[in-house]
Amino acid sequence: GRLAHEVRLEQVIPDPSGLRRVDDGYRWVRYVSLNAAGYYVLETAGGETVLFDIASGERMSLLMDLADAVPGWKTYRDVLKWYEFQYPPELQTRDYATPDGYPGDCALFKTEGKGWIFSVDVAGISDYRGVRGEAGASFEEFAVDRLKAMNSADGPGSSTYVDGIVRIQPFENQHGLEALEILLSMMHETFAEDEEISFKRYLRGPIYAVMLSPNPEGPRRVLFISPAHGGKEHPGDGELLRSITETVRYPGPTHSDLRQTR
Repeated sequence: GRLAHEVRLEQVIPDPSGLRRVDDGYRWVRYVSLNAAGYYVLETAGGETVLFDIASGERMSLLMDLADAVPGWKTYRDVLKWYEFQYPPELQTRDYATPDGYPGDCALFKTEGKGWIFSVDVAGISDYRGVRGEAGASFEEFAVDRLKAMNSADGPGSSTYVDGIVRIQPFENQHGLEALEILLSMMHETFAEDEEISFKRYLRGPIYAVMLSPNPEGPRRVLFISPAHGGKEHPGDGELLRSITETVRYPGPTHSDLRQTR
């Protein structure tokens, strides 16, 4: 009910000469949202991400804390869902935007060669009611049910689904975030008219799930880091996935960085 702070447009867009004209004005922002940590986030039309502390109205900047970083690894950061992780230099990330232009999930690719090898997905748990329609699903219940949905597919002449959980191992990563290592038993059915159904069972994983709840009053989300679909896991993928999962954390620290203009 009170004005916390006032920020002039020229403090966010000091040079408007590069803005694209739209109708009778100029498009200066791509999206605006409150993020999972409670910061007010906007991305300018020029691709700059700006954060504001909604209590004080001050602009914040994210600092890189390299004290416990993996030497030589790169950092991926999502300021809306408020998480970051590190990954080796031989991989590259690719983002997928939502239909309304907001950042979506991402995939990790090999720098040399084609095809993605890992996917990174975030799903909300706060409103999830579980397979029995019960509110307040646990982290483990949500992770298992979500993975069953993510790894089930029906098509002409075939069906793929999770037919069992081989292993669930809870742990805390090196930044104190609650995590699960999950190994799935998969079933692929192939059928055709006037032919017997054939079954093929294989293992999928390990898949890692990390609980994200940076704001106690905000939404709970789960980060899933999975190998490529289709049972194409390669030797060493599980160890690399575990190493990436160990680096997942909340971005920070932040400091005030409101641009001054005259």
